[in-house]
Amino acid sequence: MLKKDLENEKAARKQDKKIFEADLTDLESELSDNTQLIEGLTVKITDLESDNKTLKNQFDTSEKRVTKLKDDLKSEKE
Repeated sequence: MLKKDLENEKAARKQDKKIFEADLTDLESELSDNTQLIEGLTVKITDLESDNKTLKNQFDTSEKRVTKLKDDLKSEKE
């Protein structure tokens, strides 16, 4: 009886190991997917930061032009 119990326990541990290995493989795959998502988001954030900087520069340039036009208009009126 003891030998049979040991064999059953050994078989159960083997099955546990297979389940653990499958879970580990799934987690590794999920980690890889998440890493790729993070890398993609990082690139998008960098692109957005660059776009934001460009838009801010364009806005600042436009604002300077408007100010200059206002000043020119004011000068013409005087």
